[in-house]
Amino acid sequence: MPIVTMIEPIHVRRDLIRRSLVGASVVVLVALAGCSPDVVRAVPRPALAGHPHLIAAHQQVEMAMAQLATASNGDDGFGSHRARAQQLLRAAQAQIRDAAIYADRNP
Repeated sequence: MPIVTMIEPIHVRRDLIRRSLVGASVVVLVALAGCSPDVVRAVPRPALAGHPHLIAAHQQVEMAMAQLATASNGDDGFGSHRARAQQLLRAAQAQIRDAAIYADRNP
């Protein structure tokens, strides 16, 4: 008895591929969310692509943030100073990204 296969229309295959890609993307994002910050940060930000010095600066800020996150100072902590430093480092990251975007738009 011959085996007969049914060929699906192209729009059905595209839909299947699209759903598979979305599903795979979700799996990757969930997996990355559970990774250590160093693994996730190894990938340069798209806005920084083509700006090696800005990438290096951004990575240095990320390393400083990681050090602050793991620092401990007994039971009383660092008061509000560590939190303020983290806030300022996040602002620095935003400024670095904005600098790259500005440079791309104003060659």
